[in-house]
Amino acid sequence: MRKILILIFTFIITTNFAQAYNIVLPREKKFVTQNDYAFFVGKINDAEEFSINGTRIPSAQNGAFAYSVKLKKGENRIVLRSLYKREIYKIFKEVSAKKGNLEVLE
Repeated sequence: MRKILILIFTFIITTNFAQAYNIVLPREKKFVTQNDYAFFVGKINDAEEFSINGTRIPSAQNGAFAYSVKLKKGENRIVLRSLYKREIYKIFKEVSAKKGNLEVLE
């Protein structure tokens, strides 16, 4: 009986913690872009502290948030974190240089 209660308790806790926040955008955790910013949109669950790269992200009354991160050239590692959940996004920023009518990617 004790083992069953422990399993149920563990399931309830992990289910709640796994849904600490939900990210709508970006859809992929690894991608290449030429944009200067990565735009994060999602929802934070009630009473949950949430940060992106160490910056605490405020949310609307319904939990919705939007936040942009300035990208540097090359790989950008962006860490999303709540008390019990952590995700890492790797966004590679390509920079293009235009020469006449020809666009060259570095």
